[in-house]
Amino acid sequence: MAIDGYIASDALAALVQHLGSYHQFRTGSESFQIVQVAPGSDQWPISVQVTVNEADWRTPRTFEMSFNVDDFEYFDVEDTGSTPLAETAEVLARRVLVLIEEWLAIGPVGGINEVKP
Repeated sequence: MAIDGYIASDALAALVQHLGSYHQFRTGSESFQIVQVAPGSDQWPISVQVTVNEADWRTPRTFEMSFNVDDFEYFDVEDTGSTPLAETAEVLARRVLVLIEEWLAIGPVGGINEVKP
C-alpha cells in the first residue's frame, strides 16, 4: 500500500539493501561488524533488524528499529514523494547504525530496541 507516494515494501527493501552494504561500522569509539540484516514488517510502520558482532563479544546482538512514512517524508522537502527512495533509505540506514553505535557506547537510547534471544 502506498502512502504519500511511498510503498512500504519498496522502502523496506531499499533500507535492507543499504544496511547490508555495510560490513563494518565506526564513527566514534565503538566499532562493530554487521552479521545479518533482516526485514521485519513490510507494512507501515516498517521495521528492520540488524545483528551485529564485536570482537570481545561471545555472541552477536540484534537491534530492531521501526520507521513510519513520516521518516521518509522528512527528506522530501517539496512534499511530493519524489525524493529518490534509495537516497532516503541510505540516510535512514546510517541512522540505524549510529543509534546502535550510541547504544553500545552509552547504553539504551531512544528509537531503537535490542532484541533479546
